[in-house]
Amino acid sequence: MPDSQYVAELKKRIQERNPNQKEFIQAVTEILDNVAGELDDTEQYRRYRILNA
Repeated sequence: MPDSQYVAELKKRIQERNPNQKEFIQAVTEILDNVAGELDDTEQYRRYRILNA
């Protein structure tokens, strides 16, 4: 399943802010992949910037 624009932007910002933290980026990516459906279905995450990286 391809990333939504929201999830893709979160991943991009995390990678830009933590370029030398490969394990951290991998862990965050795995978590975002697992919760992507909920993030897409629940607009409050975007509206209130709950997961703003």
